[in-house]
Amino acid sequence: MASGPAAELPAYMQAFATRLSIAREWAHFLGQYPLVLGPVSTRQPFAAGWDVSGAHAPGELFANLSLVVAVNLLGLPSLALPVGVANGLPQGVQIIGNRYREDLCLAAGQEIEERLGVVTPVDPYAP
Repeated sequence: MASGPAAELPAYMQAFATRLSIAREWAHFLGQYPLVLGPVSTRQPFAAGWDVSGAHAPGELFANLSLVVAVNLLGLPSLALPVGVANGLPQGVQIIGNRYREDLCLAAGQEIEERLGVVTPVDPYAP
């Protein structure tokens, strides 16, 4: 919270107006393209423990997950799906749909899993 700006009423109102404008643009785009396949993170996944490695980590993590953050802020349904492992780190995709179209996200996720198989990037039984 300390890293963000103070929530004064005019700024708060402007943020909601900006959010509405962005949501309208996404709705228009998703009217043409019902699903978006995007990354979960804009960078390769981090090694275990990196997120608590210092004061820099939370801000970098937030920036790396900007698409996840934006989609959640806009209230759009999305599905994060593991798709494999590279260099020992899990890889994933995010399927984004228009409001109230969770069904499309889930159907697309099922199609991906049917083609790739169910990917478990971490062995839950490893010590």
